[in-house]
Amino acid sequence: MKRIFFLLIAANGALSAIAQTATTTNQADNTTTSHRRWYKNDSLLKRWVFDLNLLGGVVTRNMSVANTGGNYTNGIAGNNTGSLNFKNGTGFGGDAQLGYFFGSKAHFGIGLGIMYFQEMGDLTLENFHVQYQATSNTGDVFRQVITPNNMITEKITTNNISIPLLLKYKVRFSRRFGFTADAGILYNVQAQKHLQNRCVF
Repeated sequence: MKRIFFLLIAANGALSAIAQTATTTNQADNTTTSHRRWYKNDSLLKRWVFDLNLLGGVVTRNMSVANTGGNYTNGIAGNNTGSLNFKNGTGFGGDAQLGYFFGSKAHFGIGLGIMYFQEMGDLTLENFHVQYQATSNTGDVFRQVITPNNMITEKITTNNISIPLLLKYKVRFSRRFGFTADAGILYNVQAQKHLQNRCVF
């Protein structure tokens, strides 16, 4: 399968296990005390971090039907190859990243890792109806009509394995809480699709 670069333009809610801990320090000179607890500034934390993220949410896709009219010999005017939609989309997965933060305040960094993500949803094709000229085994010419009794529905499952190359940002608000964000490029290593047909003609 062709390997594709694409931008990760999604905001992810993530649970991060970061190999950094706050210490008991004095606010003035950053020395250990036994009576007051403060948190370290980002610039005083280790520059290397290891993140584990859980991903999940709703998946949406914009889809259109290719013009397949040329596939039918002497097609009748008014053939309709249908309207394709994607609904009930969900996705889940996770990634592991190794990152390095730089600069005097260590708010920004870069990261590299591995990601697995699975998407599921329903593909529906409505109003499909074609008529065209066909020939039987005995050479007789007749009109062939294809139209489903119901909407054509297929369950699609996609498994993706990717390598993320990310720009990372973090800032701490307190000893226990902070904010992190990742944005960058995914290099797709493998993508597999499975379709389960549910249509009745």
